[in-house]
Amino acid sequence: MKNSTKALLMIAACGGAVSVANAQAPYVVNLYGATLLQNLLQAPQVANDFIDVDGDTVRTPAFDPLIDLLPTTAQGAGYLPGNYYIVQYRAVGSVSGVQELVDWGGKGAGGEFTPNSANSTLPSMSSALTNPAFVNAQQFLGSGGLPSGAVSWIHTTANPGAAPFRAITSGVNKYRAAAWQGGNVNPGANTGMQNTAAPVDVPTLWTIQAGTAGDALASRSPGQVGYGTNPRTNVNRTGGSSGAGGSNALVNLGASPLNLYTGVPSQANDNTIFDTQIAWAPIAPIANFGVGISQITFTDLQHLALTGRTSTGENIHFINRDVGSGTHNAFMNSIGVDPSWGIGEYVGNVNNSAATDTPGPSWLPSNKNGTGNVRETVRYHRLTIGYVGGDSWRTSEAPFCDILSVSKNLNGRTGDFIRPRSNGGSEAGNTILDNGLRGEIDPSTGVARTVDGWQIGGKAIFATIGNPLLAPAADGGYGWSGLTPAEITAENALRAQFPVAANMDNNSSAEFLNNITRSINAFNANPTNPINLFSPGEFAATLLIPLTATDYLQGNDGVTFGLNSGRVQFTQDNIRGTVVYSQARYQAFGTSGNGAAGAAGNVGQAPRRVTGQTYSDGTTGAATTFTLQDGTTVGYGAALSGALSLNRVMGDFNNDGLRNLNDAAGLIAAWTDRNDGATVTWNAGSKASIEILGDFSGDGNFGRVGANADRMDVRYWADGLAIDPATGKLDRKAGFTAVDTAFGGNFFGTVLATGKPYAAGDARGDVANSVTGTTRGWLPIGADGNDGVAAATDNRIDAVDLDYVRTQILSATDTNIDWATETAEAARADLSADINGDLVINCADLDELLTVVLGTVAGDVNLDGVRDAADVAIVTANLGTNGGWAQGNINCDGVINQADLDLANGIVACDSIDFNQNGVFPEDQDVVDFFDVLAGGNPTTCDAVLGCQDIDFNNNGVFPEDQDVVDFFNVLAGGTCPQ
Repeated sequence: MKNSTKALLMIAACGGAVSVANAQAPYVVNLYGATLLQNLLQAPQVANDFIDVDGDTVRTPAFDPLIDLLPTTAQGAGYLPGNYYIVQYRAVGSVSGVQELVDWGGKGAGGEFTPNSANSTLPSMSSALTNPAFVNAQQFLGSGGLPSGAVSWIHTTANPGAAPFRAITSGVNKYRAAAWQGGNVNPGANTGMQNTAAPVDVPTLWTIQAGTAGDALASRSPGQVGYGTNPRTNVNRTGGSSGAGGSNALVNLGASPLNLYTGVPSQANDNTIFDTQIAWAPIAPIANFGVGISQITFTDLQHLALTGRTSTGENIHFINRDVGSGTHNAFMNSIGVDPSWGIGEYVGNVNNSAATDTPGPSWLPSNKNGTGNVRETVRYHRLTIGYVGGDSWRTSEAPFCDILSVSKNLNGRTGDFIRPRSNGGSEAGNTILDNGLRGEIDPSTGVARTVDGWQIGGKAIFATIGNPLLAPAADGGYGWSGLTPAEITAENALRAQFPVAANMDNNSSAEFLNNITRSINAFNANPTNPINLFSPGEFAATLLIPLTATDYLQGNDGVTFGLNSGRVQFTQDNIRGTVVYSQARYQAFGTSGNGAAGAAGNVGQAPRRVTGQTYSDGTTGAATTFTLQDGTTVGYGAALSGALSLNRVMGDFNNDGLRNLNDAAGLIAAWTDRNDGATVTWNAGSKASIEILGDFSGDGNFGRVGANADRMDVRYWADGLAIDPATGKLDRKAGFTAVDTAFGGNFFGTVLATGKPYAAGDARGDVANSVTGTTRGWLPIGADGNDGVAAATDNRIDAVDLDYVRTQILSATDTNIDWATETAEAARADLSADINGDLVINCADLDELLTVVLGTVAGDVNLDGVRDAADVAIVTANLGTNGGWAQGNINCDGVINQADLDLANGIVACDSIDFNQNGVFPEDQDVVDFFDVLAGGNPTTCDAVLGCQDIDFNNNGVFPEDQDVVDFFNVLAGGTCPQ
């Protein structure tokens, strides 16, 4: 597999001549996968020759930084004859990379991928969703699939993913580059492409489904039945499926013969996927300074990932990667969330354009295609939290956002709030390498730690079909000559245990990988050995964390870390001051921001908006400014310091540094300013910007869109930002009431189907409509569909809202979703159904909506305010069918039957006296459990699946009440249920 370099030199020395046309074509190595590894794989240093791949006797250290295996000068059209490799790296995301490996990884997976990319059904094969891509360290694709200007010649749309080169697929030149024939010309027969090695941010096991969607659960960990199978699909901006409907499920091996390596060599075959470990890659949550926080807990990260809201109900935009991302996979598994459930707002398909990253008419928070898209979206919207690879958070981003301190508070544990740092001079400053939890032994000192370490990240690997170490020893395989004699003997013995068929078919790719991993292993063992100078391993250690450098290593479940038996103290000490996490910006929150360090001091930057629009502050066309209340402007990206610090915390309309219920009056005054500025001028003469403070929805406006009044941002505030300052929790009822009170009437123009006079706060019940869908966790569009089309269903509370609330209640088997504590149940529900504002979704909310908001009674099917013969007639006409409240399904079980007819006739049956639903009754335990639930408890003696019944024993829709207790004991004693 060596090039003819030495032979050519000998011919020249003997006076011969050779044409460059006789030089052999380079080998093609395709690396399609992780974006988290981009900084490593896009760099030329990764191909410095450590094991003498090309046989020219030149290897590191060469005592200069020149590249040996890749060209040292800019590449022109085609390839340079002297190249040994053509390395094509496409940052499609780790999980997408594994999917491509499964679908067209060559050996064991059906050969090469040859059709034009337009014919592929795999989203990552679209050049528009490769972000970015490189060939021999030169970028050929940028954001949104656009060619990179200087080397646009290699944007080859005839190839899958627009990769420049295909490889020959048969004969003695197999895997060498086919002749390059221009950007849009198909090279023809006997050429194709493989994903020869997928760089992945996590073990391959983490990217693969297990079981079926019937076993799906938000807390599943890798390998558990149901893992990676969330059946939910995303929605579009109006809650529909048009242009959306994408799945968040992980890779499904299905009928594929592929299998994962079990650790037993004899069990491997020609279909076995092997993981070659590279390093540990930390991941960090980041927040725009406009959010107004500097720290966050694991449980709040879980809530954001699963629901788009925090555990307190606050609706902070969670800027999420798509499921094809390994950064996404590692982050979710680290915090204890099945990646297929880590969907956040889950609006829109995979996206990577400036239009979807920047506030304006197309802004989206979900399914970001690349790390850069997450950074830009967090930068441009001031109510956002996202996550990125720790090494990719850059100094240029520090003025507008920062890494949050994180507390690992899972399972009732009280964690420390810590940052990812490597040489802070104390335990709290050494959390990346000294990464045990408080109370665990620090192997460097033998003493228990007093501060937690950083435990969010993933083990980066190369996934290949076949074991690269089964390549010949000269190509870095088992028995490589750079090892000690004892190591060579041990490796040769290990080689003998593998079937020959378990090797990689593409040996040139095996060489490439072995060159990297042998170098990394050598550096990890002895970082100061001169042989490691300029090596791939030395370079990798500046970006990622060597697996020998941490005290603890991540287990298969992602959450648990165990003592690192392979730890090398010398390696840990050596990189402590050189790895990126030693830099100043990682040491404390806000040290590089605008203003004093800390959440209260940093103000960040003015956000940006898409140009070419007319916004509510009058900005139009190509202008890049916000208009302030004193008539001046502030430019996009300007520091919000000094007098501009009025805009520091988004939603803070009373300038107290907080975002809560107390902002209602200022919020409505600002809205009135935008719609009747001649009458009310909010905060006149100040440097405040209404749009910077109040554009919660991300469309660039507040109060008006075009020539029309717009209430979405105010509804967003009432539904998701109305925090009770006394409890620190969302209170939707209080929020909607505060809006109406500040406005002096029915702000949203809400109509009640029953004709009941509107009361302040009633709009909280307007959560759904019959025309469009909902976008739970994102915008509360149920009132009008967010479609800009006036309809009779807009701003109307009726049977559709009753059905929607009941659906949320029934999403939990116990019909009781405590938002703050029952995370897995919260993942299936919409908190907008919390009608009474207690942060619990249960039957009390349906009762509030029916009897308080609509002012009627159970059985009032037509919602005319009374239960009468007309309701009985509707139920009777629909008996035996399926339907909702309007068709007579009063008890909302989906079927219209005698039970509904009884309710329409005012006949209400009591529940069974088997309160805990364990099948045993009468018994004392039912009495104990009844009073336990009545007091707010959650007894463990309730049935594991069904749970206990609710406390509305007499089913009159009123609870808690004394009559339920009286009726319970009456039926228990053998009496009848009172009517």
